[in-house]
Amino acid sequence: MTRQEMIIQGRDLLGEFFGTAGDADPFAWSRLVSTAADEIARATDCFYTTATADLVAGQAEYCAPQITKVKAVSVYDASGARRTIGSATIASMDGWSAHWRDEAAGTPATWVPMGLNQIVLYPAPSYAATGGLVVEGYGVPGVGWAAMSAACPLPDRAHMAVVYKAALLRIIQNPSPENLTRRAMLADEFAGLKGKLEAETRRFAAATRVE
Repeated sequence: MTRQEMIIQGRDLLGEFFGTAGDADPFAWSRLVSTAADEIARATDCFYTTATADLVAGQAEYCAPQITKVKAVSVYDASGARRTIGSATIASMDGWSAHWRDEAAGTPATWVPMGLNQIVLYPAPSYAATGGLVVEGYGVPGVGWAAMSAACPLPDRAHMAVVYKAALLRIIQNPSPENLTRRAMLADEFAGLKGKLEAETRRFAAATRVE
């Protein structure tokens, strides 16, 4: 579904047709759909995506805002060749060398997670490269999904969950008596859709070993 189609579906669920009291803010639903999609992606790990960043000479720490859980990292070396690098934990790096953070820059060979979407490259790159860092993992659509005619980047099986979540968020904004009577039904429908999505995502991860 496109963003516009999701908005129409959500408005239908709450009876917020054009010209009704719920139509006072024409942009509210667009924001709610974005929020719902991001929340569902974070909760279910249903959106596997890629982000790029520029390598900066001497800089070891990087962050991929739209990636919520980093799973794989690759870098372009000074010659322009791309290669996937291995991961290590802070504990294993500290056990290997207490001074690994201060070693001379070079071609990154390892990435170390410092949070859900922050990493440290070892060694820090000794060169700069536009788009030289490629981070893969579970993420959120974020600001990259903006156009009304653009399809939701989440898997198709997640689309109605986004619609129901957006409707529930709308009830918080507009707790009219009519909306409050719909809330329990919508919450039940959303819980069912979210549960199925989580189960399917776990099966997919197990089949593809994306863990």
